[in-house]
Amino acid sequence: MKRRCNFYIDGFNWYHRLDAYQKATSECYKWLNYKSLCGSFLKLDQELQEIFFFTAMTDHYGQGAAERHVRYVNALNAFVIKVVRGNFKKKMEKDGHITLEEKQTDSNIVAYTLRDAFLNKVDDLFILSADTDMVPIVKMVKQEDSLRDKRVIIIPPPFRDSYQNQDYHQKDYFPCHKTNELKDSGASVIPIRFDKLRSHILPSEINYQGSKILIPREYLH
Repeated sequence: MKRRCNFYIDGFNWYHRLDAYQKATSECYKWLNYKSLCGSFLKLDQELQEIFFFTAMTDHYGQGAAERHVRYVNALNAFVIKVVRGNFKKKMEKDGHITLEEKQTDSNIVAYTLRDAFLNKVDDLFILSADTDMVPIVKMVKQEDSLRDKRVIIIPPPFRDSYQNQDYHQKDYFPCHKTNELKDSGASVIPIRFDKLRSHILPSEINYQGSKILIPREYLH
């Protein structure tokens, strides 16, 4: 019997790396096909069950950014990826400047992964994040006798050092200290480079619920 696999994606943790990469290289992978990408990590003894994408919505950064975000979420829905929404909380800085804090995403990931593990809905939990807030998930799975057959696999977004060098395509990936902390907690870590993402891009036009979803022009190369 194949091992049941779920994927839990920290949307903004990945987005910020993709955004930095686009600014540095002009290559855009924000129209990423997570269903295809997740499937590429499976081995012959594993089967894909569900993919969860954790994010939060806001128009604080402009209507254009909000519209692109909504469009991308609809595109993920079209590929049967379950979107779990948190929210943003306004924070007043000392200089009077208002910033936003993303709330509930990490706690939602912890809640969903441990729910699925304890209810025996999954064997292998793939977490796409480099956030050390995922460490408690790994420790719980390692410590609980009833979860000893479960495995946690961390897939961090490509690290920024892989594009700081002009020869980044030839440079070996080396995880940041946060990824090392996740690995030290007992998780398996699968490092990837940006060039792996090239073959995992959503179609530029998607039919969904009777309408067309088009890739934003800002995401075109």
